[in-house]
Amino acid sequence: MPEKNIKMIQPQPTIQAKDRRLKNFNEVSLGYSKRIATEEARRCPQCAQPACRQGCPLDIDIPLFIRLIREGHYKAAHDKIQEQNPWPGICGRVCAAPCEKACILNQEGDPIGIRSLERFAYDHGRRKPLFSQQPASPKEKRIAVIGSGIAGLTAAWELSSYYSVVVYEALPYVGGVLSYGISEFRLPKKIVEEGIGDLKERDIAFKTNYLLGSILKVEDILARNFEAVVLSPGRGGVLHCDMPGIFAPDVLFAEEILVAANLWDKDVLLREVNRKVKANVVILGSDYGAMDVARILRRLGKNVAVVFPATEEDLNISAQERDQALQEGVVLHPLTKPIKILTNENNDVVGVTCMNMDFADAGGHGGWEILPVPDSDFTLDAETVIVSQGKRDPLSYKRMIPNLRLEQDGSIWMDQETGMTSMKNVFACGQSVDMLMTLPDAIADGKRVARGVVQYLQERRKDA
Repeated sequence: MPEKNIKMIQPQPTIQAKDRRLKNFNEVSLGYSKRIATEEARRCPQCAQPACRQGCPLDIDIPLFIRLIREGHYKAAHDKIQEQNPWPGICGRVCAAPCEKACILNQEGDPIGIRSLERFAYDHGRRKPLFSQQPASPKEKRIAVIGSGIAGLTAAWELSSYYSVVVYEALPYVGGVLSYGISEFRLPKKIVEEGIGDLKERDIAFKTNYLLGSILKVEDILARNFEAVVLSPGRGGVLHCDMPGIFAPDVLFAEEILVAANLWDKDVLLREVNRKVKANVVILGSDYGAMDVARILRRLGKNVAVVFPATEEDLNISAQERDQALQEGVVLHPLTKPIKILTNENNDVVGVTCMNMDFADAGGHGGWEILPVPDSDFTLDAETVIVSQGKRDPLSYKRMIPNLRLEQDGSIWMDQETGMTSMKNVFACGQSVDMLMTLPDAIADGKRVARGVVQYLQERRKDA
């Protein structure tokens, strides 16, 4: 246990210097050195009933993998993580780390740097071949997974121990948000490619440019002797907010910038962004997408402000990445609600009307909540507005799969016990069933649906 009366501070990973990283798109965080990783692993109190493990949706044996790092057994630490999580290299970089929020040391000082230690285990303990286990049964049955985001890939990884798996992806590259929606300086393509390569070693086949609903139909897949289909097409179409001015030509959406940054080299990106994005940018949103776009645009020389109605502490990003964004010159406007995008007579964006938010007890019963402050309207200057907020298009999946039952919000309905949708032999997971699902939750959901498919097919075989 740490000594009493001494506040043990979580060490921060080495990062690129601010002036240097603003000139490139290389990974900002360089991870722990061996010395720092060992010292941080020694700080772990090795709780008998670890709260960190309870906070992890994947039930990783966190104290054990940390102890293995402390003892210098990096490969064993990596393999211990991978018993529950096939993606330690990805989660060690971009997971929201609910385990750290649950860590007992969070009450007294700083929690153990579990995410950084997971990354360290991957960077220093990964070996080829990554997977050595043999299939649990002959691969005589075929399963189709539609969508190659983290939930679909996890389902494919889990199912490949039992069946022959084919993954269908609508876009040219495999990976979903991992490949198109996270900046290179947070998640290098190399790490995603290594994960995809590991899946290929498990004889999982990938077919790209198969758009669900047009080129690819669920009924056709089932007719091709697939035993089951797992739907994991992401969150589907998104309806952005309908505030006045949102359809002005100088209003863009975060997805446009993120996809461009992941597909184009810096010279092409700079040319195209300069053509569409003017010097002064206001971004509406508080998620990783908003902050990634802000940091991308800072690297391209833009002045960037991010507007959101929550507190700075409630940003849906890690404190480390928030601080990195501030160092890079991103301006944050917390407790600020955008109301209207202002345009001139030529329909050019000239600003965003906002109002202040603050804590208030509207009912007088101690129920504090964040509410608009009356008569607090003000204007932020802007020449370009980028929107990174919205809700699911309730008709998105209906257009893809007309016979599928949906929930009221447009998510795919599924049986809570089996994971099966309203269509026989068709299952669903990931953000298609919950748009707000986090990375570790999506991985857990991919494992859940895989277990449901295996159980269903085994029971069907017994009844045959």
